[in-house]
Amino acid sequence: MAETLEHKQWQGTTDGPQFLHRAIIPVMRWTPLWLHYSVLVFYVLGYLTFSPKSRRVTYQFFRQAMGWGRFKSMLGVLKNHFRFGQIITDRFAKYAGKKFNITVEGREIFDNLAEKPGCFMVISSHTGCYEMAGYSLTSTKKRINTVSYGKEVKSIMDNRREQFAVTGTNMIFVNDDMSHLFEINNALRRGEVVSIPGDRLFGSTKYIVCDFFGRPAKFPRGPFATAAQRGAPVITAFVMKGRYRDYHMVVRSLTDGLPDGLSRAELEQTIAQNFASALEAELRKYPTQWFNYYDFWE
Repeated sequence: MAETLEHKQWQGTTDGPQFLHRAIIPVMRWTPLWLHYSVLVFYVLGYLTFSPKSRRVTYQFFRQAMGWGRFKSMLGVLKNHFRFGQIITDRFAKYAGKKFNITVEGREIFDNLAEKPGCFMVISSHTGCYEMAGYSLTSTKKRINTVSYGKEVKSIMDNRREQFAVTGTNMIFVNDDMSHLFEINNALRRGEVVSIPGDRLFGSTKYIVCDFFGRPAKFPRGPFATAAQRGAPVITAFVMKGRYRDYHMVVRSLTDGLPDGLSRAELEQTIAQNFASALEAELRKYPTQWFNYYDFWE
C-alpha cells in the first residue's frame, strides 16, 4: 500500500571532524587492523552513554522484532554498536589500501543481467558494509551508478570517489533539489545499472507499507516505483561482515518469477515486499548488522 508521510530527518553523515578522517588513513597504512578494533571498545561505551536514542531503538528492535529477552537484547545493543564501529573502521582501512576477503553468493545473477541489454537496479540496505559491493560487483559491459547521500562529509566522499574510480563506478548524490531523480532516470534510459538504498527515506514523503518482522513497516516508494515504471529487473545485495577481514555478499533477484499481468501499483508492492522479506531473512542471520538508528516502525 503506497502512502505519504511527513519526512523524518536522518543525519546520514559519518561522525567526527574531517581532519581526523584524513589523518587516520595514513596511520592505518602502517598499523594492524586489530589495534584499531581494540580502541573501539572505549569509543562504543562512551557513545552508548551519550546516545540514548540509538540505544533505545536498537534495544526495541531486538526485543520486539527478534523476540529476545532483556539481557540478550542489551548485549545485542553493545554488539551492534561495536560491529558498526568495526565496519566504519574497515571503510577507512579500505581507503588506506588494506585488503579484505569478499565471497559472493549469487554472483551469476548480477553477471547475467550485466551481459544482457537494458538497465537493471540493485536495491541495497543499511546492513553490513554495502560499500564493499562497489569494489566487487563490477562490470565491463555497463556503467554502474550508485546513489549516495549528498551531504556526507567531504573527506568520506573524496575517498569514495577515489575508490570507485578504480572500478568505473559513477556516484549520484541525493540532494534537496531532487536533481538526482533526473540522473537516475537518465542512467536507466541509457541501459545502465543503478544501485540505490531501499530501507531509508531521504527527502521523499512517499512510502510503501510492507510486512516486516510480522509488523507493517514503511519503505521508501521511489526505488520500487522507478523499477515498476521502467519494467527493470531488480536484484538486492547484502554485504555482511564475518571474522576479521572477511565479508560475505549475498545477491538475490527480486523480480524473477513474478506473475504476468500485474498493474504498476501491484508490481511496486510486490517488489517492495520481496525486498522486505529478503532483508528480514538476512537480518535473522546477522541481527547485529542493521544500522538504522531510528524507530523504523513508528
